[in-house]
Amino acid sequence: EYLASSPTLEAAAQIVRNHAELVDAAKAACQSISDEDAADAALRELCGVLTSIERFDPDAASEAASKLSGNARDVASFLVSEDGLAVPRDIGLIPSEALHALVIAAPKPRIF
Repeated sequence: EYLASSPTLEAAAQIVRNHAELVDAAKAACQSISDEDAADAALRELCGVLTSIERFDPDAASEAASKLSGNARDVASFLVSEDGLAVPRDIGLIPSEALHALVIAAPKPRIF
């Protein structure tokens, strides 16, 4: 389930709600993230792309994923990993699947 008007908006909302914790976790988990500013920028970029998807489908995921930088792809990969956002504790199943589909559609992420 999700409260926002779409699964991708709900995924972005969950990232915003857990932002401080996710900055620290992403910095620790992603080798490409050198400091808190880089983790913050990658999370913000990811949220921007998630909120730009009006209707989630495979074509939208591919187009949106192509806009992600390497750092944002790494952070997205981390978020769908076992150490990232946990279903249902941190994020609902449907928004998690939307985030996962974005990661799968992205050019080869460095971690996952």
